[in-house]
Amino acid sequence: MIRNFGVGLVLLIASALLFPVNAHAANALGIDAVRLVDDNQDDGMFNLFFQHGLTRLSALHVGYSSGDDTSIIDVSWKRYLDRYYSGMFVQLGGGYYDGNDSEIGITVALGYERMINRSFVMNFAAKAVFVDVDEDIGLAYGDDPVFQPVVSFMFAF
Repeated sequence: MIRNFGVGLVLLIASALLFPVNAHAANALGIDAVRLVDDNQDDGMFNLFFQHGLTRLSALHVGYSSGDDTSIIDVSWKRYLDRYYSGMFVQLGGGYYDGNDSEIGITVALGYERMINRSFVMNFAAKAVFVDVDEDIGLAYGDDPVFQPVVSFMFAF
């Protein structure tokens, strides 16, 4: 669990040092801190995601997570209700959950995002995952849908 957090933090800091800073950056690289430490998500999962701005109010979000028993690849569309990196958003997408049993699920999220400074963004969301939940895919929550908190830190470039 601590190892996953350290690896994710090192990758985020390395990206901050390697890419130029842009106040109106349309791309971001980030981690979900909750997924790193949540024991209900495969005892904590290493994760990394990339976000690319499509328009002034929308973005494509692609993520990868890996734990002891499960790997997740998810792709979603994010629609901002205020401005890019500033205010409320809704997110709709899908994911491929690969564990002992592979499943495809649908994800829906409602959240709030704020740019902290010229290159760092913080994001809070409540996510619902509609997937055939069982012990085989590493999500030990219970019934469908699975509700997950999200606290993301992103480096914008």
